[in-house]
Amino acid sequence: MTRGAHAVGADRGGLRDADEEHLVTTAGDAPGTGTGRLPRAGTAGGFVNLPKAGRIEPITSSARTIKGNRPIFAVLDQSEEWVRSNRGTKLAETIRINAAKTDGTLLESPNTYALGEGSVAEMSARDWHRILEGRALDNGMFYDIREAPPDTGLYDHDELRQALAYVYGDSADVNGGHVDLDALIGTIMDSSTDPQTARADFLNQAAHARTRIHPSLSGVRADARTAPGPTVTR
Repeated sequence: MTRGAHAVGADRGGLRDADEEHLVTTAGDAPGTGTGRLPRAGTAGGFVNLPKAGRIEPITSSARTIKGNRPIFAVLDQSEEWVRSNRGTKLAETIRINAAKTDGTLLESPNTYALGEGSVAEMSARDWHRILEGRALDNGMFYDIREAPPDTGLYDHDELRQALAYVYGDSADVNGGHVDLDALIGTIMDSSTDPQTARADFLNQAAHARTRIHPSLSGVRADARTAPGPTVTR
């Protein structure tokens, strides 16, 4: 997704645009040497120095410490975990405001969010849907996600493999990538894996139309009830 200069895309195959969860590139003040040659970047004090007095640095989850920062590019990694309780939403807001003042770019790289948590990723998805519906005041967002069909069966091997091959794209082994789809299928079909978690983590589904029960439970009637027991009185 993108809002103004804000881009968001769902994770594919564990690939990341940056290794740090909160990565900010700060603008420098020097206009350049005019020689046509750039000095070599160097590292110091937990950040990377860039030409023209800029630098790349990971930041903490404190919005107050970065108030007034001048980012020209910021990565909000795993923004599905940026929620109000850990001050992630406030941090995202501060980064967004700071970037707007420098005409900077924001890139979100989340996994699928959990519905109702109010995470940064969920709010970005909400705004994208408002754009599609023509209800947004600002439509400057690019949103890229590969979501499996909502009726994908978790316990149909062929159907699941086809869905995973689509979601993981070039990262899938069947497409020449590094992700072993059989390993994913084995984890998804494991009876200890929660279906909602599997859909979110592997199929990029925040919501789905139906969930097929695990084969081990196929003999249990959906309307089964326990027999009434004795009445206990005081």
